[in-house]
Amino acid sequence: MPDVPGNDVDDDHADQVAEPEQTARDRPVDPREVIGQSVALATWALDTQMWAASGYQQLAAISTHFSKLYTDLQLLAQPLIKTPELPKIAIPTRALGSHFSPDLSAWSRHYTAQFASTFDAVRLFQHERLANLLKNIEALRNFTFLPNWTGEMADKGLDQLEQLVLDEGLPLGWVPATPILEKLFSVSSAKERREILGRAWKAIANDCIRVLESISHPQLRDQVGFAKTAARDLLGGRAHGSQALSANLLDTILRTHFDSGERLEIVGKGNKKFPRERRVIDDLPLRSAVVLGGIWGAFGQFWPENGDHVPRNFSRHASAHGVSRRQYSRINALLALMHVTALLKLLSVDYLKQRAA
Repeated sequence: MPDVPGNDVDDDHADQVAEPEQTARDRPVDPREVIGQSVALATWALDTQMWAASGYQQLAAISTHFSKLYTDLQLLAQPLIKTPELPKIAIPTRALGSHFSPDLSAWSRHYTAQFASTFDAVRLFQHERLANLLKNIEALRNFTFLPNWTGEMADKGLDQLEQLVLDEGLPLGWVPATPILEKLFSVSSAKERREILGRAWKAIANDCIRVLESISHPQLRDQVGFAKTAARDLLGGRAHGSQALSANLLDTILRTHFDSGERLEIVGKGNKKFPRERRVIDDLPLRSAVVLGGIWGAFGQFWPENGDHVPRNFSRHASAHGVSRRQYSRINALLALMHVTALLKLLSVDYLKQRAA
């Protein structure tokens, strides 16, 4: 993790989390301190590129600081921005101890001192600038987190992430919507999660269409069009055709936008004699960990010549090489569509933008 001034690790107290003495709404807000902290956090985050490149566990830890700072900025800006209520940002928070938690006190003191002598001018601080600061923080949050992963509910998802995406191959990025995702996190078995998805299949398919319609990158136009066709087929009662299209489209997207080395890293390398090595996702940004981890799970090995049984859960290989009633079902068609939707959205907001930069 990048060095931060004053970021000493005390192993004896790494797991201790201080309890707040007052709630955010009750405690007084020192404008100089808040602005100083905001500049310190923004400078650190941008300089270290933490928000774009950190592993999801590190990222979840620093979001605690980010959430508190945003609350303070809301309290400070409320009298200056004449709106009934400033927008709230629900940020997943997770206490992982000081190993992953940056100590920004040194930078904060530096910037606070800079503001102290001139802070009488804060009354002339244009409200537009404060509003823009809040918007920029929201943009950072949206760049880093998934919109359907919100609030404390996301903590459960982070704790179960490897099981859900690597072991069960579930697509959880952008779709399903937050209420459905929360139900998935609240149950303990893969069977229960499939039942939840099965009951909500229409709503999720429509959400897939909504997400696909938000993708405008020209390199993805044709693939988005095929994904919409798969969604309409599913909603129209043609689940088998939808699954076949989505499964092949998923493979096409991977071959089009990733080179052979990247594809092997995403889907895993294995053969008839040797199983794949388990994918490591701890060092991936949250969005990549969720989306690409789920795809790794959906590309589980399937060798009919070795006597492998056709799986009931969605499998890209079984969809192509094990066509049967066990593999082809409405819920597996839904899962295939969700994988395609999440991968296309990830490409549009992250990977293709980074390559063009």
